[in-house]
Amino acid sequence: MEELVKQYMAPVAVGLAIGYLMQYVEPRSRVVHWFPAAFRFDIVPPEGGQTVTIWTHALTLQNIGWRAAASVEIVHSYKPHHFKIQPGVSFTEGTNPQNQHVIKIDSLARREWITIQILTAGAQLPSLVGVRSADGPSHVVNTRQHFVIPRARRLLFSVLSVIGFVTAVYWGGRFIARFAELLIG
Repeated sequence: MEELVKQYMAPVAVGLAIGYLMQYVEPRSRVVHWFPAAFRFDIVPPEGGQTVTIWTHALTLQNIGWRAAASVEIVHSYKPHHFKIQPGVSFTEGTNPQNQHVIKIDSLARREWITIQILTAGAQLPSLVGVRSADGPSHVVNTRQHFVIPRARRLLFSVLSVIGFVTAVYWGGRFIARFAELLIG
């Protein structure tokens, strides 16, 4: 009886433990966002008068996780005068209990990204309060422009770097050996 318990209980216990731990390591969505551009224009109307300030702003979101992000919410302090989402996705607008503007997107597929272009006239840009999905809050990603180097050129550079390193080590070793030979005898 004891052998029967050991034979069946150990695999069952290990299976249950692995099953419990798998809920913490399963693939999830991971939404990140960044601000590619924001501009301020001071425009004088053609008929004269007071200068009007026009603000443009872009916010880009991307799901870099392994699963689709569900219930993505973009919350601004107040509703922008005009905004457009590219590429076009289905969304709903509303306000939350704090009277903040909420743009809700049902899902964002794996590796999918969207950009929200915002245009506001006369007032300050609505500040971004937060971006979140069903799996948690989004994180701001710092972006910068960089040159795109073709894969063949990168591979050639890597091979030449390895050859140069090996050559330097070889000749350095020979120099040290020759120097040690002169010192010792």
